[in-house]
Amino acid sequence: MSSELRFTPSEISAYYAARVPKLKRVGRKYRAPCPVHQGKDPNFSVNAETGYAQCHSQCGRGWGMIGLEMALSIGATITSHSSQQWSNKAT
Repeated sequence: MSSELRFTPSEISAYYAARVPKLKRVGRKYRAPCPVHQGKDPNFSVNAETGYAQCHSQCGRGWGMIGLEMALSIGATITSHSSQQWSNKAT
């Protein structure tokens, strides 16, 4: 017996809908402004079949449900670290 948690696509989309404001279905995925860096454009996408979410903007990161929960609880730290990391690469 596996101890791995498995969720259905409807359970996954319900979780993200509860945690991500303005989440809307667009085709097979869901989109919204990134909840981690409080983006304005719908650059955050969720794949309900895999449970994977990704910011296609400032964060540039991807998460599963547990990872996103951790990122939301320390969002300001992750955002400032990501911004600093990218600015260091530019120099």
